[in-house]
Amino acid sequence: MTIAISNQRYYCSSPNPLEGIREFFSSALGTDFVMTKDFLADLSVPSDYPEITEDARVYANSLCQQISLKHSVEPSRVEASVEGGIAIVYTKKNGFLKKNYREVFIEVYNDADIAVSYSENYKVKKVEEVSFDTEKIFNDFVARLL
Repeated sequence: MTIAISNQRYYCSSPNPLEGIREFFSSALGTDFVMTKDFLADLSVPSDYPEITEDARVYANSLCQQISLKHSVEPSRVEASVEGGIAIVYTKKNGFLKKNYREVFIEVYNDADIAVSYSENYKVKKVEEVSFDTEKIFNDFVARLL
């Protein structure tokens, strides 16, 4: 892996490129360097949808970042919600001929409330309103996909 900074090249030994970047900057800065991704960078709101509040954006992006950093799982889709807010979808297909479809649907509403549902083969198995508790959302819902 190569990192180019100021026309110099630095090499990291880590087999995981993202972990190598984190290690490099942590050692260079002398502090733990946390890489984050803006999961909402490509999010566009159709004109007939309610505008998304800043609170909803912050909560949704933070939720995606925490799950991604701690558990190496990224959402399949992030979209504006018809009801106002942000819909985050995690999916997985497995089994013979990929016929077993599982989905976690998280909706962060404009007032920062969060609703989560888990479905298997398009049948809802569990629905819950939760507070902003990443571990609960991961353990009770997203972990079922892994």
